[in-house]
Amino acid sequence: MSQGFLLFAHNNERINYGALAAWSATRIRQWLDRPASLVADGHTIERMRAQGIDLDVFDSIVLSTSDTSQTKKYNKELFTFYNTDRTNAYELSPYDETILLDTDVIVQSSGLNRLWNSAHDMIFCRHSHSVFGHRHEDLEYISTYGIDFIWATVFYFRKSEESRVFFETCKWIKQNYGWFARVYAFDPRLIRNDFIWSIAAHQLGGQANSKWAACMPWSLYFTTDWGYVSELNLDSVVLSHWIDNVKDTFDVCRIRTKDVHVMNKLSLQKFALAELGIAND
Repeated sequence: MSQGFLLFAHNNERINYGALAAWSATRIRQWLDRPASLVADGHTIERMRAQGIDLDVFDSIVLSTSDTSQTKKYNKELFTFYNTDRTNAYELSPYDETILLDTDVIVQSSGLNRLWNSAHDMIFCRHSHSVFGHRHEDLEYISTYGIDFIWATVFYFRKSEESRVFFETCKWIKQNYGWFARVYAFDPRLIRNDFIWSIAAHQLGGQANSKWAACMPWSLYFTTDWGYVSELNLDSVVLSHWIDNVKDTFDVCRIRTKDVHVMNKLSLQKFALAELGIAND
């Protein structure tokens, strides 16, 4: 039975998702000894070639274009994001078992290998923990009185009828996002894959802990886009976070041999490009 990771990459004005995907695939090989396939648009792949990125780090490359572009404020800047084709992961994945992984997750452990050969057809990422100990209610529930927040950042699935139905439900929710926003009481202006995953799990009974809807038995460590990567090694990362209303003061922590989701992609890509031996332009 084939097993591998699926990485999506669609470059925008500043974020080099293609390079992040190549860096992630390299680390997946180093830490997890598994292949990774890339889902990307033609422009992103052309940019990777122009930068001299070795496309052989990927097991396969699948061409895909997001059917929706959306602009959002990211770390005080407005960027365009093309990330809504993730709902097509079921048919795009070449593997029998797939771990769908965001390219801004720093892989520095073998922990994700625990998900393979699961008795469950899908495993969700429900629990998370800020590396700085901050509480983020918007990452616990999708609205003030809403359902549990489920991350689309890490998601295991096996090719099965249950998984196929889940992804078809995700597509249905994306097509009717405004209506679901009214039902679940959240802002519809930005399509969020996390919200699609959360609603699909809820619609199909996943929040009732049915057999197919298992959760990862550990927390996803994360830092928001206000955190910064200060140092990155193969098995550890140093992260900084400015303290609100305290001049020139910030928290610093080192995370060793645990995977970390770093939302500040601009900060991360500088170090990822350095590991790939590519100039940060």
